[in-house]
Amino acid sequence: MKTFFKYLFTLLGGFALGIIAIALIIGFAFSSLSSKMNDSGSPELTEASILSLTIDGDVTDRSISNPLNDILSAGGD
Repeated sequence: MKTFFKYLFTLLGGFALGIIAIALIIGFAFSSLSSKMNDSGSPELTEASILSLTIDGDVTDRSISNPLNDILSAGGD
């Protein structure tokens, strides 16, 4: 009878631990899904926010052509 209760409590303890583990896994899954659903897609901006840009290609500060030269050369013809 002593071994019966030992095996019974071992079985019930393992069953309880399994239920707790499954509940934790399901809880974490629902938590991550709900956080993804509540994400509005735009990040929250604060005063300490920094904008980071990756620019591909050349960026010119000034254009090569000067509109004043175009006007002066048009009047000289």
